Amino acid sequence: MSNTKDLIDGVAIIGFRIFSGNIDLYTLITYGRTDEDFALTSDDKIVFFESIEFASEAFNLFGDSIKKIASVPNSIELVCDIPLVVDLIKHETTDDSATILNCLNTFFDLILAIHAETPKKYKKILYDFANYLTSDTDLDAFFGKSKDKRNEAVEAFTWCVGAIMLSSKILR
Repeated sequence: MSNTKDLIDGVAIIGFRIFSGNIDLYTLITYGRTDEDFALTSDDKIVFFESIEFASEAFNLFGDSIKKIASVPNSIELVCDIPLVVDLIKHETTDDSATILNCLNTFFDLILAIHAETPKKYKKILYDFANYLTSDTDLDAFFGKSKDKRNEAVEAFTWCVGAIMLSSKILR
């Protein structure tokens, strides 16, 4: 990243609710002036941590080019609530809070960071869904009356969860 200064504005903490009512894991992702954000990785694995107190230690795993530009974040920028996203896709008519879109965009960055090859079918479903959600929140209009389309979207989404979790490490 020779031109990191031109690419990022800072680093954000992203929380993930997976199992409990609380945030189960956190990671760091850069944000900035491009469509691609950089997730914190080590040996091509996403670095997660279980407590926000580990943010500083995790931040130190970034290269010098990022550490010169950004500082350790001190608050959570976004929470990807995985059970909620699945519930919204399966059952809801709208997503006015952009919960699904924010989570999908985060997942796209994480999948890119681990160099995972998303199956073509899943990639098409998820990118078409995300593109739709950038301008509309009506889930019924996207899925129509088809439960199969909703189930396919859930299947593609959970593939991402699995790919990310299988290519991660937890800082403790």
